[in-house]
Amino acid sequence: MTPTEPVTPIDEALLAALMAEEAALAEGGTPPDDPDGSRRGLRDCLRLLRTLAPDTPPEAGQGEPTRFGRFTILGELGRGGFGIVYRAFDPLLDRHVALKVPRPELIASSEVRRRFLREARAAAGLDHPNIVPVLDAGPMGPFCFIALALCPGPTLAQWLRGQTEPVPPQAAARLVADLAGAVQHAHERGVLHRDIKPSNVILGAGESDAAGRPRLTDFGLARLAEEGGSETRTFAVLGSPPYMAPEQAAGRNADVGPATDVHALGAILYEVLVGRPPFVGEGRSETIRQVIEAEPIPPRTLRPRLPRDLETIVLTCLAKAPARRYGSAAALRDDLGRSLRGEPIRARPPRWTRTAASRVRRHPTLFASALLMILAAAGLFGVLAWSNARQRRTIGELTAARSRADAQARETDRHRDLADRYFHGSQLQLAGKALDAGEFEHAQDVLHELACIPVAPARRDFARDFLWGRACRDVAPLFGHDRDVNAMEITPDGRTLVTGDVGGTIRLWDLAGEGPHVELGRHTEPVSYLAIAASGRWLASTAGRPGRPGHEVILWDLANRRPADRPPIASGTRVVSLGFEAGDEALWIETNPPPPLSGGEVLRFDLRTAMDEPRGSSHWPPPGQVRVLRDGRVVVITPDPNAADDRWSGGDAGSACARWDSLGLPGNQVRFAATPDSRLVAAAHPGWAVICRDSRTGARVARLEMPETTAFEMAFSPDGRSLAAGCDPGAVILWDLATGRHVRLRLGDPHRTGPVLSLAFSPDGSKLAVSEWAVPGGATPVTVWEVATGRRIAEYPGRRDRATRLLFAADGRSLLIASGPTLRRWRLDREAEPPSPSGHLDEAWALAFRPDGGVLATGGDDTDEPSTVKLWDPATGRLVRQWSGGPGTVASLAFSPDGRILASGHLERAGNVRLWDPGTGRLIATLSGHNDRVRSVAFHPDGRHLASAGSDRTIRIWDVATRRRVCELAGHSMTVQGLAFSPDGRRLASAGADATVRLWDAAAWRPLRTLQGPAKFTAVAFAPDGGAIAGADESGTVLLWAPETGERLGVIHGEDGALRTLAFAPDGRALAASGEGGTIKVWDPVTRQRLLILPGRSLLVHATAFSPDGRILAASDEGGAVRLWRAP
Repeated sequence: MTPTEPVTPIDEALLAALMAEEAALAEGGTPPDDPDGSRRGLRDCLRLLRTLAPDTPPEAGQGEPTRFGRFTILGELGRGGFGIVYRAFDPLLDRHVALKVPRPELIASSEVRRRFLREARAAAGLDHPNIVPVLDAGPMGPFCFIALALCPGPTLAQWLRGQTEPVPPQAAARLVADLAGAVQHAHERGVLHRDIKPSNVILGAGESDAAGRPRLTDFGLARLAEEGGSETRTFAVLGSPPYMAPEQAAGRNADVGPATDVHALGAILYEVLVGRPPFVGEGRSETIRQVIEAEPIPPRTLRPRLPRDLETIVLTCLAKAPARRYGSAAALRDDLGRSLRGEPIRARPPRWTRTAASRVRRHPTLFASALLMILAAAGLFGVLAWSNARQRRTIGELTAARSRADAQARETDRHRDLADRYFHGSQLQLAGKALDAGEFEHAQDVLHELACIPVAPARRDFARDFLWGRACRDVAPLFGHDRDVNAMEITPDGRTLVTGDVGGTIRLWDLAGEGPHVELGRHTEPVSYLAIAASGRWLASTAGRPGRPGHEVILWDLANRRPADRPPIASGTRVVSLGFEAGDEALWIETNPPPPLSGGEVLRFDLRTAMDEPRGSSHWPPPGQVRVLRDGRVVVITPDPNAADDRWSGGDAGSACARWDSLGLPGNQVRFAATPDSRLVAAAHPGWAVICRDSRTGARVARLEMPETTAFEMAFSPDGRSLAAGCDPGAVILWDLATGRHVRLRLGDPHRTGPVLSLAFSPDGSKLAVSEWAVPGGATPVTVWEVATGRRIAEYPGRRDRATRLLFAADGRSLLIASGPTLRRWRLDREAEPPSPSGHLDEAWALAFRPDGGVLATGGDDTDEPSTVKLWDPATGRLVRQWSGGPGTVASLAFSPDGRILASGHLERAGNVRLWDPGTGRLIATLSGHNDRVRSVAFHPDGRHLASAGSDRTIRIWDVATRRRVCELAGHSMTVQGLAFSPDGRRLASAGADATVRLWDAAAWRPLRTLQGPAKFTAVAFAPDGGAIAGADESGTVLLWAPETGERLGVIHGEDGALRTLAFAPDGRALAASGEGGTIKVWDPVTRQRLLILPGRSLLVHATAFSPDGRILAASDEGGAVRLWRAP
C-alpha cells in the first residue's frame, strides 16, 4: 500500500462510543448490547492497539511477539506526543523496519490521521542520505501506520546527554552541515520540517565520525508547499519550544518558511557547541516568551575558546527576523563548509543598531516609556541648561581657586620643609658649639630633641650621628623617663637595668647593647623601692608618697614582662622596704602601720602560691626600729639612753629576729647597713661610733670611733671587706674592716650642713662612687675613689646636677647616674676607638669603598713605596691586602657594582687604566687608549661600562666584559679631572679644567648640556636621588645644578683655597668637601648650611668618600694619611 491510497472513512461517533465502552469495562462495568454487530470489528482493533501500546511500556523480555497486520512487533523503540515507534519485521519486504502507529487515545482524531498521512506524503518524496526513508505507509482497517528504515543508532539528544567533554567545534559544524544539506533537499521538494530538534536526529552507528552520520526523521509537523497555512487552531503553535523560530512560537503560521528550519538548525548547532539550547525557561510558556523576546547568550560567553566565525554563524541562524537569517539551508551549509576549510564566511556579526532596533520591536512599550523619559530628561536639560552653564563657570572658578590653593599649599610645604631643614642645621651647629665648649650634656639634649621631632631625618644622618658619637664618647644618656628617677637596680646577670620614677613608671634598659628602653608598667604613685630576685625572674616594686600611708606593691614577671601578682597591703600602711629570701621562695615586705599605730611589721608571701594573704608576719612595738636583711631575717634596733655600750641578743641560726640595743634617745634614727649576703651589719650610734657585728652570731667585728660627728649614710662593699660612711662635715670615711684602717675622703665644703649623700661600690669592691648634695651649696661632682688607697681616680666631666642614685654596671667599668628624669652612663675606662688606617708613605691620592662597605681601597704615589694600592678593613683600620699598582701614581679608584673588579687610573702616559681582582691583587687587564695621564675612573651603575678621563681632554667608554673601547667623548678643551654617573645610569657628568661641567647621555653617548663655572672644576658628584649635581672648583666654591634643566640651585662657598674633592652622603642630606685647606667641611646641600668641621692635618686633601651605609667618612691627603670619621 502506498501513502497516496485513500483512507476508508471512520464513523467517529461509533469510535468514541467504543472507547467509552472500553473505559467502562476497565472499571468493571457491563458492555452494552450490539445487536447488529457493528461494534465488534472496531472493538477487536482497539484491543489490538491496547496490546501494542499499553499505558506503560512492558519490561524488556516480557510477553510474546504481537502481530499488527502483516507486521510482527518485536519491541518498542520510543514514543512521542502523537505516536509510538516499534521495532518490527515486515515479511512483505523481508526486513526489519521502524513501525510508527498513533497513540490509542488519539485514534479518534481525524487530525492525527491527517498528520500521519502528511508525514508519509512529506517523507515519501525525499531521498537523501541524511533523511530516514519511508518504506511503506497507509491505513490498516480504521487505523494508519508508517514503516521507516530501521536506524540502529541513538538520537542526537541521547548522544549529547552521554558526552562528558565539549564537542569539538569542527565536529559540530560537520554534523549541522550534513543536516543543512538534508533540510535543503526537503525544501527543494516543497517540504518544511518545522520540528527539527536533537530527538528527531538519529546518528548512524559505526561511522568514522565521532557522532556518526546524522539522519533527520519525524516529518509529522512537516508542511507541503501546496498546503499553505491550513493548520487547525488546535495545532496553530507547532514544534518544540526550545527549537522553535520566533514566528513559529508566536503562531504566525503565514511567516513560517525555510528560515524557520534554518533557525532550528542554528538552535541544534548552539546546543552541540555549548551543551544547552539557546532558550530554556522554567516552563513551556516561559521558553516560548524567551524565543520571541530574548536574545540568545553569545556562545563564546559560555565557551570562550570557540571560533568567532562559528559564533557568527550561530547568531545569524538565531536572528529574530527571518530575513536576517540565512536565505536557505544551503547557504548555512556552505558557510559551515567555509568555516571548516578556514575560509572567510559570508555572514557578518549583527550591528548594534540592528540589535537595538529588534529590541525596540519586541518591547515597544518599554522603549516608548524610555523615549518619554529621554524626552523629559531633554526638556529638563533645556530648562536647567542655563543653570548648568552658570554652575560650570562657578566650578571652573572654584577649580582654578583650588589649583591656586594647591600650588600655594605645595609652596607652603616646600617652605616648611626648607624651614625644618634650616632648623635642623642650626641645631646641629648649636650642638657642635656646645661640644667645642665641653658642654656635652647640652649637646646630648639638643641632639635628642632633634631626633624626636617629626621633621628629623629617619635613621641615618651622618652629621647628627657623628655629633652624637662625640657627645656620648664618655657619658651616654638614657632618655625615656619624663619624671625624676628615684629607684634603680640591675638584674643579677648585669644585662638589664630596671628604673622607676616619681610618675610611677617602671622601665627596662638593655645595658649590653644599649638598645631601646621598654616600659614595663605603671604605678599610680611614685616608685619608692625596687628589688630583684637572685634568679632574675622576679621584680618587686612598691610605690607611695614619702611620709604618706597607702603604698602599693606589685610582683612582676620579668621573663614575660607583665604583672604576676599584687600582694595585699592593709589600707593606710606604708612600705619601708622589701626583698626576696634566699632561694627566691618568698617575698618579704617591711611595713609601718598607719597612725596612730606605731612599730613595724614584716609580711612574708610565698612565691609558689597565689598571694592572697601573707604566709607569715612578725610585729614589733615601738620604740624599736625594724631592719630586714636581704635574707629575710630581722634586726630590731632599740635606743637605750642608759646603756653604757651596745648589746646584741638573739639572731642565732634558729632565730629569725635579733635585738640590738643602742646608746641613744628613743626617736633618734640609727643609720643601718648590711652586706649583700646579710652576714655583716653595721649601725651608726649617733655622736660616738659605728659598730659592725656578725648577724649570725652577734659577735662584734669592728668599731669605728666617730666622736662629735654622725654617720648619715653607710654602705658595705659587695665582698664585705670595706665600709663607707658619710658623715658631717662633708666627708666620707673608708674603713677596712679586716685591718681597722680608715681613710677620710674630702668631698667639698666642710661647713655645709645636712648633706644628702649617694654611695655606690663597684661589684668587685675596688672603687667607690660618691655624690653629695646640700642646701646651701648644691651638689658636688660625682667622684670615683680607689678603695685600697683612698685616691680619687675620676671626676664626672659634666654638669654638677644632683645625683639621686648611683649604681655601678656589672662589669664595674661604667657608673649609672640618676639625675632628674635623665639617666647617664659614665664610662670610666672607655674602649679606644678603632684606629684609622696607617696610610701610605707618600701621597695618598685616591680612595673608594667597596659597594658592601666591607673594604676601603686607597691608592698613592709610587715614589717612596712599592705598594701603591692598599685594601683596609674600615671597621678596624686593619690592612687587608696591598700590592704594586704598576708605573704611575694611582690617581683614581673605583669598584664595580658587584665589588669583583677594582679599576685604577694612573698618572702615566700609556697603559694608564688597569683592572684588578681585589680578592687577590691580580692584574686582570690593562686598557690602552689614553695618550696622557688618567685622573678619574667611574663604573656605570649596571657594571657593563667603565668611563675614564684625564689630561688628553677626552672621555673614553670601555666595555668591561670585552675590555674594548666603546666610544670616545670629546668636548673639554682642558684636562678632565672628575667623572660621575647618575644613580639611574642615564647620565655621565665630567668636570674639566676649562671651567665647565658637561652632561652626557649614557645610552647614546652624546652631549646633553654644558654647565659653566667661574673657575677650573676639580671634582663632580651626583646627589643620591639624582636630583642635583655638584661641582667643586679651584676658587673654593661648590656649585649645584638641576641635571634635567641645568638650572643653578645654589652656591656653597667652601674654602679660601682650591677644593679638590667632594662627596654626597648616601641619604643626600650631607655634602663633604675639602682641598688645600686640609679641613673637611660637611654641608647641607639644600640650605647650604655648614653642619660640621672635621679638623685635618693642614695638608691638601686629595679624596673623600662616604661608606655605603653612611656611617664612615674617609679622606686621604698629600701626607699619605687615610683618616676615618665614624658615626655610631
